[in-house]
Amino acid sequence: MSIHALVDSDTTKILDYAVGSPTASIGDWKARLHLLGVCKLWTQIARPLVYHTVFIRQSTTRRSGQAVKRWETNSDCVAIRRCWNLPKRLHIHVSECKDVQSLVARLEKSLCLSAVEWSGVRTLELDVTMALTTKQPASVDTSSSVLS
Repeated sequence: MSIHALVDSDTTKILDYAVGSPTASIGDWKARLHLLGVCKLWTQIARPLVYHTVFIRQSTTRRSGQAVKRWETNSDCVAIRRCWNLPKRLHIHVSECKDVQSLVARLEKSLCLSAVEWSGVRTLELDVTMALTTKQPASVDTSSSVLS
């Protein structure tokens, strides 16, 4: 084994540890981007690790009795850097969803689906909590239904 292979192996282990598990916030993820600016070797090794997961998170907090929704994603950073082939995992967490159609539209926009093909994604983690509404479902007239 050459010294370069040994250095690459040790560097990979160090960077894998530094990047660690999926991040809790966009700030944590952005802090890891600094690893890409150290040197060419680090960029080559860390790039697939840093861009491994694309996340979209929506959380709802209460401020002065009002619900405030906050969206965080790194998808735009990944797309701008043209690294859309690197992510292997797509993690979507929505703490409160009232309308599936608006959620799908938001995800389409966040993932730039009209312009970006996320061809490397192999795992989709979807965590959505549906909000209870007082709306009654539309009534359906079944009196003239025919079963065949």
